[in-house]
Amino acid sequence: MLFLKPRKGYFSDEKMSAIKFKIILFLNILLLLFCFSFPINATNNSAYDTVINKINQAYANIQTYSAYFIKQELIKDVGMVTEHIDLVFQKPFKVKLNYREGPKKDITVVYQKGENDNKLRVRKAGIILGFFTFSLSPQSDIAMKNNHHDITNIGLGKLIDIITNNYNRARKNNEIKIIDHGNDQINGIPVYHYEAILPKEKDKGYYCYRIILYINKNNYLPVKIRIIDWDNKLYEDYTYLDLKINIKLDDKIFYL
Repeated sequence: MLFLKPRKGYFSDEKMSAIKFKIILFLNILLLLFCFSFPINATNNSAYDTVINKINQAYANIQTYSAYFIKQELIKDVGMVTEHIDLVFQKPFKVKLNYREGPKKDITVVYQKGENDNKLRVRKAGIILGFFTFSLSPQSDIAMKNNHHDITNIGLGKLIDIITNNYNRARKNNEIKIIDHGNDQINGIPVYHYEAILPKEKDKGYYCYRIILYINKNNYLPVKIRIIDWDNKLYEDYTYLDLKINIKLDDKIFYL
């Protein structure tokens, strides 16, 4: 059998070094392209079905809850408006809001679906104003000031609906990417940290471009959700702290 041997000195040491350098450089470029083509910890979307189901099951087992609700919304011509609220909720839909910080500080609002002609009741603390209670339509200009949503769309249930509806639709259309950011903490609460990336095209009708979700590891309820708009800016940020579920409530608290 004939073996062909390269002539001695066919490649000089300098040429060999240059070839090795180019090969190593090429392989490193390929590795970088591969890493940036796929998000770290990207989950199989089907695995996220279980997460969505657990969130909905957890909320289905709740009849009442209270929370320290921190609400941030980007308001046109105003900027980011932050409000701190003591929130109490009872199914099917009774809610009480005590505003502790923000533009509505010292205002109390109650709403019961089907009661008071479906109007909310409002009272502001004070020596004089504390004696007066007003009824307002939830969709009135006064009630909607500095709000993206009216009071009929407040609470964990409505938040979970937004998450679920957008996920299910995008999953069906194969238009969603889920990133698992692993374990995290919100105000000392251990959470699972997920991110859902929806189509960048606003006209496709999804609620937003990105949803960043923090789920309580102990009860599978949302602790925090950040809504990112199509300009990749923070649009909404809702946080539920000191959450107490299935607490005993007196119906009187929903009256003013």
